[in-house]
Amino acid sequence: MFDLATLFMGFTLGAAVGIVVTLLMSRKHGNADSVRKQLEALKNEHTKYQMDVTEHFARTSELIASLNQNYRNIEQHLQNGADNLVSYDYKLAQLRQGSDVSIDNEMPYVGVSKDYAEEQQEPESVEQSDSAQIR
Repeated sequence: MFDLATLFMGFTLGAAVGIVVTLLMSRKHGNADSVRKQLEALKNEHTKYQMDVTEHFARTSELIASLNQNYRNIEQHLQNGADNLVSYDYKLAQLRQGSDVSIDNEMPYVGVSKDYAEEQQEPESVEQSDSAQIR
């Protein structure tokens, strides 16, 4: 039947095959751990990127709001300067030409819509104030 040498060779061959299979399986499992770690790192990097994008757009929104407020402040400053620095006579001449310049913070005369009017008419209050100043 089987002698002791054949039995020993079978045992040795089986042990060698077992060791090789175990090493191959551990390498595959080791690669899975490496891939899992890379996946976690990529997920963390993506989450950080999303947070950076959110912070970027929030800051952009703040800067645009600040820009709009600064624009309103400049516009108000220029309007105040025009109201304080432009003479009454110039404002009156602009009103006669149909401009939207106001006198003494009154509502500006914008005239009749040019789509409907053949000629633009000045308001009576401007004519009356002109005649009152000329007298």
